[in-house]
Amino acid sequence: VTGSEDAVRIWNVKTGHAIHKMTTGRTMTSRPTIVWCVTVTDDFTIITGDSRGKLCMWDGNTGTNIASHQSHKADVLCVCLDDQQTTVYAAGVDPLIATFERIQLKADSNKWVRSIQRRIHDHDVRALAYCHGKLFSGGVDGYLALSSYPPKVLLRYPPLSSSSVCLARKARCVLLRYAKYLELWRLGDTQGWKPDHSQHSLPLSQDVVKLVQLHSKNSQHIRCAAVSGDARWIAYSTDSLFRLYSLDLDTDEKEPRLTRVSGLSAECNAVHCAQFGPDSDLLVCATNLSTLMVFELSVDAGPNLVQTFSPHSDNLMTDIVHLITISPDNKYIVAADRKSNIVVWSSGKHYCSLPKYQCAPTAMAIQPHTNHLVVVYCDHKIVEFALDKRKYTKFSRKLSESHPKQWLARSFPVSNIVFDPSNSNVILMHDDSNICVIDKFKNLPSPEAKIPRLVSSHSHPVPDSGDNSNQYPPSDTPQHAFHVVKKYKHLVYMGSLGEGELVAVEVNPLVLMEKLPPPLKQKHFGAM
Repeated sequence: VTGSEDAVRIWNVKTGHAIHKMTTGRTMTSRPTIVWCVTVTDDFTIITGDSRGKLCMWDGNTGTNIASHQSHKADVLCVCLDDQQTTVYAAGVDPLIATFERIQLKADSNKWVRSIQRRIHDHDVRALAYCHGKLFSGGVDGYLALSSYPPKVLLRYPPLSSSSVCLARKARCVLLRYAKYLELWRLGDTQGWKPDHSQHSLPLSQDVVKLVQLHSKNSQHIRCAAVSGDARWIAYSTDSLFRLYSLDLDTDEKEPRLTRVSGLSAECNAVHCAQFGPDSDLLVCATNLSTLMVFELSVDAGPNLVQTFSPHSDNLMTDIVHLITISPDNKYIVAADRKSNIVVWSSGKHYCSLPKYQCAPTAMAIQPHTNHLVVVYCDHKIVEFALDKRKYTKFSRKLSESHPKQWLARSFPVSNIVFDPSNSNVILMHDDSNICVIDKFKNLPSPEAKIPRLVSSHSHPVPDSGDNSNQYPPSDTPQHAFHVVKKYKHLVYMGSLGEGELVAVEVNPLVLMEKLPPPLKQKHFGAM
């Protein structure tokens, strides 16, 4: 079944001839009707959306029109059916998601009638998909929306990558990864925190400064990027090449000197993931050839390949590596793939592997001083693994038996883990809009307990992001190990600069909208 100008055709695949041609008609004689989307039910009912804003149902057996609905004010670009094929969803240039349900009139007849409507997007909706009772929609605005009714649920996932920011802690710089270029910024200096401050953000004594803008070769899409802790090394990879640069920030010239480094192994032509060591003298790359390559870095001698691990050949991994972390003492290298294989190497050899879990990890980090590996999976399960002892910690074993249900019911994955340098009992982790603070010294809450939201007299929490985990009761003195901070919207990164300082990178939702084309103009009652 195909849609074209002014017609829907049913073809015989064997002969290549059209069996039926069903004409759509035109709203204006001089303007053809374009059938943008087609879906077919098991009983050969054909449902089409066209440029008139109409949703049409056809009998594929007879080639006749069953029903025609003026569902939208502009082009219908996508349609989809639910699992039972009794409900159809349609949307397009008019972003209203219209729902039509098939009801039984008599034993041998039924009718498609309009049902609920959803206005989730502000711009064109280009794709709809239905799975297990949930409707997924996406379009020009870049958001992936998940909705259902009943019960009424709406989640909007922004078009942001959790790995788009890297922190050079020693140099107080931040590397921002865009689609086709990188920017390195030096963070501003602060005046320090004083008890009489009326806000949590520290006032700046010196503004941020952009040091470098680095464009990818031939404007290729940048897959991953990393910066060393002292900001003397910058690495990035596209789908076809890997580049390493040395950066001289102490030059007397007006701008920092950026130099491309040669001498990388031929096997390191493109990588999925790259991570610098804490002392900026080590670089670990996960290549397209399913190997982990470890380079020693020297400003004078350049990169030197010292180790190559083959986790696939050694039957340690079965998928591409998407997470790498290195212990602060350079003793352990940890890598994880999307099949939940987490492998630890030490002294150039396989050291141990964590017990495999059913879900993929989304974030992991090694705590300084203790060498405890903290891993968060996509179902929000948290584990803490003592690398020196090769076993889960006491806190992890207690937590595995009593994860708060409200925490497990969250809808946004944890994207980063941060440790408090002054308190080894405190772990911070964040998702799109919330920061979760875990104090291992305090007692764990009961699984049914609500997680409190940390508030103060001068805090200004953002509106709820649509998370279905219920509201968090406010509290200024949390009594248990878990509490959250709702302060940001689209938080893409958070990292520690040292004692008393955190850096947070937030994307304003308005920034995502201001570069989009104008949406469909619609006249509203009482508006000019």
